[in-house]
Order: sequence, then structure tokens, then C-alpha cells
Amino acid sequence: MARTMYDAVTATNVPDSATLIAGYGDGYYQNTAEFRARFPHATIVEIAVSSHHDLGQVLDVETGDATPAEAPGWVERRRAAGVDPTIYCNSSTWPTVRAAFQAAGVAEPHYWIAQYDDDPTIPTGAVAKQYADPGPYDLSSVADYWPGIDPQEDDMPYTPMQLVEFAREGAAAAIQAERSERVADNLWWWQHAISGVVPAGASPAAAAAIVAIHAAVKTLETETETAPAPVPKPTPKTS
Repeated sequence: MARTMYDAVTATNVPDSATLIAGYGDGYYQNTAEFRARFPHATIVEIAVSSHHDLGQVLDVETGDATPAEAPGWVERRRAAGVDPTIYCNSSTWPTVRAAFQAAGVAEPHYWIAQYDDDPTIPTGAVAKQYADPGPYDLSSVADYWPGIDPQEDDMPYTPMQLVEFAREGAAAAIQAERSERVADNLWWWQHAISGVVPAGASPAAAAAIVAIHAAVKTLETETETAPAPVPKPTPKTS
């Protein structure tokens, strides 16, 4: 079941009952500090409007703010800082943003898509959709779990991006070493990764993670099958 998120340039415009709020960490309307003070128990999503500022979990890609071409670099820097980032853009710009990541060879982030059609249905491949502007604030529907925003779920000890990085860096041994501690309960990921089947509705990052892990597993299987048998050591003479 999707959740409702509010965002506004004026913190006092957001209803007191809000539990999920997006605010600006830079720019003319910087207001995350005000949101955190007014809503101490809410989840505050911090938006960066400039790709030159390494802050927040979301980059605002729209006219007057960051450009699609700037998004991959910002995402890489945020990942280096330990953040699992999201790009905000409108539905018409989304293909251009995705193309920018593909051209740069950077794994795609999560997406928060704007399309003011009063339909809260989140499009496939996105984690949130901004669908209405009733006046004092904007409304977005958000997936039950937003990687990089919500606390990591017990049954998914690694985020999709972390899994992609593990595979990319050849860290199969590290994953194997930690399976008994943190990946033992990660049945959903391992079932799909081993089968190589990407489930319907998986985000681009999740799909990339499953494909990458599956490829790594198949490579390890091939190497194991073709590895020469160890040569037995001769038995030392006792006399």
C-alpha cells in the first residue's frame, strides 16, 4: 500500500499529521531544517536542487535546477558518501535522464516521477510519484519501502545498489563470507538472483542487481566446473 508524502516551500503549509515530507536542502527555498524542527518524528527527504551540492537523498532534475547530464555525476558522488540516491524528474524528462545514466555507464538510481494527473499510481520503475498540487503543498504517493530513505528491511540486508556494487567489484567472496551473518535471510534476492528471473515491477536498480548477481553466480559455477582437479600429494615413505 502506497504512502502519502507532502512537499512545500513553506513548512507551515504542510498538515500537522504528515509523517513523510520532502524539503529542500539548498537553493532559494531551503527548508529541511525547518521541517525537521516542526516534524521531529516524521521522515524528512532532503532534496538538492543543484548538482554541485553533495547533500540530500534526491536530486531535482528540472528546468532551472539540475540537468539530466549532471545527474550521473551527482549520483556517483552521493553513493561514494554512502547514500542510496533518487532522482526527481517529470515523466516527459524521465527517458532523457535514463539515457544519461546509460551513456555515462552509471547504474540507474531510484526515481521519483512528477506527473500531475491526480492518479497516485506509481509508474513501473519508480519508487514515488508526485501526482497533485492542491495549493499549499504537493502530494506524492510513495512505495511501502523507499531504499535510501526508509530503514533497511530485515529481509533485504543489502540495497539493490549495494548488490550491484558487490557484483561489479567482484566481491562474490565477500558476499559468501557474510551469508551466514547477514544474507542468510535474504531469500527473495537470492531466489531471483540464482534463477536470473527479474520480477514484474522491479525497479531498474533492482533488476540490474538481480542480473549482475546471476551473472556472477554463473561465472563462479563455470570456473568451478572447469578448474583442474587438485593433484594428490604423494604419501611419504615411513621406512
